[in-house]
Amino acid sequence: MKKVDIHNKQAGIGLLDALAGILILALILPTLASLANRGVEHIRQKNVSSHLAAVMNAASAYAKEHYADLITSSTASAATAVTMSQLRSGGFLSSGFQDLNGWGQRYGIYVLQPSAGDLQVIVLTYAGRTDSANEKEFSTAIVPATAAMLGGSGGYIPTGDLPGQSATELRGSYGGWTVNLAGTDIPIPTAGHIGGRAFLREEDINKDFLYRVEVPGHPELNEMSTELDMTDHAIENVKEIQFEQHTITDIDAAGFCGDPDKEGRVFFDKAVGLYICRDGEPQIIADTGNSQLFKDATYAVDGELIPKPICPPGVTSAPRIFVAPAVFAEGAMSNAFVAVQSWATSEGDFWRVHLRVKNIRDEWVSPPAGYGRVMVLTTCN
Repeated sequence: MKKVDIHNKQAGIGLLDALAGILILALILPTLASLANRGVEHIRQKNVSSHLAAVMNAASAYAKEHYADLITSSTASAATAVTMSQLRSGGFLSSGFQDLNGWGQRYGIYVLQPSAGDLQVIVLTYAGRTDSANEKEFSTAIVPATAAMLGGSGGYIPTGDLPGQSATELRGSYGGWTVNLAGTDIPIPTAGHIGGRAFLREEDINKDFLYRVEVPGHPELNEMSTELDMTDHAIENVKEIQFEQHTITDIDAAGFCGDPDKEGRVFFDKAVGLYICRDGEPQIIADTGNSQLFKDATYAVDGELIPKPICPPGVTSAPRIFVAPAVFAEGAMSNAFVAVQSWATSEGDFWRVHLRVKNIRDEWVSPPAGYGRVMVLTTCN
């Protein structure tokens, strides 16, 4: 009877198992490598899309801030170019933000005016990784998928091989929109380049910004629609200030100035002049336009009526008169005099001016018009 070597039989089975394992591993290695590559590619796609999103946001913010300039320099076919350096120097991108994305592609930023008053910001990429015969999947699958990660604003340059697509257009993700680059002066990237666009409508721009330069046909862009708080900062080099015309009744100055937050505010009454809120009350700011000292200085004779000034309403002031002898001479009634007096008495809405001189006989006499004058000043204080 023949004996069977059990150890040799087990060794043969072990060898077969090893060979089978190696064969299976050889079969799945390409799949594992492909999965690993796809994982790395997906990470790179997310990096490229987020990099482009940052550039898109910066370019849109730049266009909003420089709307007035861009609207005059851009047309539907002639674009205004914006550089990455401008975005960095303007604070729209950080100083260390790189010009190249994860595929080694550089950016081109352009602004068009497709319709009057509206801006279209186009961001494209050039050079770097691109379409090739050995990597068709990049331009037909990877780039469109990366553009879709940006949402509705993302786009790409297609190969033009599929019906309805052109290699001279920027095509939105999932075909949501297209921009015909051939109809503009914008350089057209080759297939396999990612991009995007932002559309800024005039009415949306107008809501958010106060422009520091004139926008032709749109004075409202230089108008405030709410209070401007300078937060304890100065306004310098002011050429002039124009006040709206009010009356103290319109302002309701007692209540207006009674508010502690209004302390120091100035408003203009056309008939009176400038008021300032001080210590809870409106007070007149004296100037040559509203100062009674300059307006109502005159000369009067004895017995002449002088009208009382109308003092600004809403302030704690009353009419005042100041008189002083100005001109007097000897005459028939007084050949020589030793004293002179002037004063005023109130008579309703007027003051009556008085002037008298004392002669050497110790008599007080009022000189006739030709022999005496009184300087009169009226004011409110």
